[in-house]
Amino acid sequence: MEVEDYKLMPSYIELDKEYLELKYFLMRTPTYEDETIAQKKESVFDKIFEEYYDRLPEEERFIIPNYSYLALTNYTVQKLPEKLVKLLSFW
Repeated sequence: MEVEDYKLMPSYIELDKEYLELKYFLMRTPTYEDETIAQKKESVFDKIFEEYYDRLPEEERFIIPNYSYLALTNYTVQKLPEKLVKLLSFW
């Protein structure tokens, strides 16, 4: 039998190819304070939440909203005054 062990686990869910491509884009594309890229990332997050989120395994459902928050917060934090950034980075 040429089946990977992990595929036999009851909790195994095959992730959609398009979802993996969207996730890869989010994780590998830096924003560099570029408004266009930030908007593109936001639309990708929206698409993931609308089309894939309910079908994702628990681990992915945990990662996506947290990554979304960090990615978009990091973008907006870069635009804040320096004193406020220092205060927020304490947390």
